[in-house]
Amino acid sequence: MDFHTPQTIAELEQQLVRHSFFQRVHKSYLINLNMVESISPFGGNYFIVKFSGCKKDAIISRGNIDLVKKHLNIS
Repeated sequence: MDFHTPQTIAELEQQLVRHSFFQRVHKSYLINLNMVESISPFGGNYFIVKFSGCKKDAIISRGNIDLVKKHLNIS
């Protein structure tokens, strides 16, 4: 689900910091980790994340994948 707002992702990230299930995973994506259905490699430096009940995907950069895996308890 897309949300359109005049706020930057950095501003949204600051507002959502108290909710541990939101994670900045790319310069253009802030995701709800509770909705992650699957994560797959995409190219050399990225991963594609699919969400439960959503047709849109997001990109996770290689630098953020370890944080996501840690939160989701996957290796």
